[in-house]
Amino acid sequence: GSQISAEGQGYQISQGSSWIMFVSFTQQGPQARGLMTYSQSIDPTSVHRDDQTRLYSHQPALRPLHFTEKDIRANTLSETRLNLDVSQP
Repeated sequence: GSQISAEGQGYQISQGSSWIMFVSFTQQGPQARGLMTYSQSIDPTSVHRDDQTRLYSHQPALRPLHFTEKDIRANTLSETRLNLDVSQP
């Protein structure tokens, strides 16, 4: 986690994965590339356990980040919908 310091010095980072992102604000909307250097999963059977780590370690290759509905739909690999049933104890 991180905390904003009392002295107004911004965030004091104490833990977490490294995130790299570059953004350009264009007439067509934001254009961004990013990478989580330690990947997204600690599950050894997941395809995401080391995918971004490999990209970062072999050649720092940033992945495109999608902002528009069209781009998000075109690049979605899977979708998980969460539903909280509050009637269950």
